[in-house]
Amino acid sequence: MAELIARHVRALRGWGDRRYRSKRNAARALRELSFDDDNHDLIAEAGGIPVLIDFLRDESFITDVQITKCKSHVMFTLSNLACTDAYKILIVEARAALIDLLRDGGEVATQAARALGNLERDAGAIKDLPRPRCAGAAAHRGFVEAREALVELQGAANGFAQHAALALGNLAFGNDTCAALIAEAGAIPALVDILRGGVTSDAKWEAALSLGNLACRDDNRVRIAEAGGVPVLLGLLRDGSAEVKPDVAYSLENLALGNDANAVAIARSVGPGALVELARRGRVTVGELSVVRDAGDHAKREAALCVAALDGVLGRVPDVVRAIIESYLWRS
Repeated sequence: MAELIARHVRALRGWGDRRYRSKRNAARALRELSFDDDNHDLIAEAGGIPVLIDFLRDESFITDVQITKCKSHVMFTLSNLACTDAYKILIVEARAALIDLLRDGGEVATQAARALGNLERDAGAIKDLPRPRCAGAAAHRGFVEAREALVELQGAANGFAQHAALALGNLAFGNDTCAALIAEAGAIPALVDILRGGVTSDAKWEAALSLGNLACRDDNRVRIAEAGGVPVLLGLLRDGSAEVKPDVAYSLENLALGNDANAVAIARSVGPGALVELARRGRVTVGELSVVRDAGDHAKREAALCVAALDGVLGRVPDVVRAIIESYLWRS
């Protein structure tokens, strides 16, 4: 196994020989091998981590879809290796490249989705093209080829965004130093932009998880809020799939942990009932999911003030809730 891994690592070195197929096969093979934790040490011992990082940094042939797919395989491999604590500090050296690829993937995927939408709207006009038939057939072939090219580009770009977000999130998970370095490199605005963009739900899922892992630090909680992370995460909680929602709730909980301003911002975005819940119990739930827990007295008081500012709301809530809210309003 060690020799096999070493051979794959050698195949990834250097772009100059243009051996696309061997590089693609090596990238795919290392991705599959990296799912086995026992292979992480073998990949590292073969010098694989710096080779994988250099592969991401190389901007040669960046417009080639096949090379784009290779880089997605490499990012996935690095994300798996980042699950081993010993290699996080080595892999975090790739943070700038990962963030650039995250941005590129998100932008291209959004543009491709927009172009596909425009193309589909024009599909009806193709059916109504005038005779001769050969003209209509030629236009239809052009439409099909354009659509296939856009779908392939969109898939590759979504893979870029998803795997870059996954790698950044795995690096940040349980590692305060990596979380600081990744945030300082500008990952947070890029991840929030992914949540706003036209990428797939899987890419948004990974971006939301990455933000949750980065929110292990107080300064990152502030950065995420300043980047507009609260409303986009709540939007994904509202509109996302059943599988995505628990992880989005985890990210929101981390964002509010020890940060009263974020706790209040989340409650205000959810609605008046959430403000009452925050003022009364120091928590906020959306359905059965907790998005704020163990909020401090300052957050409770701010929530109470927000409730009091709503016209007539105190007259419509139960007496026990009104008493709790008023106790915060009059507390010195």
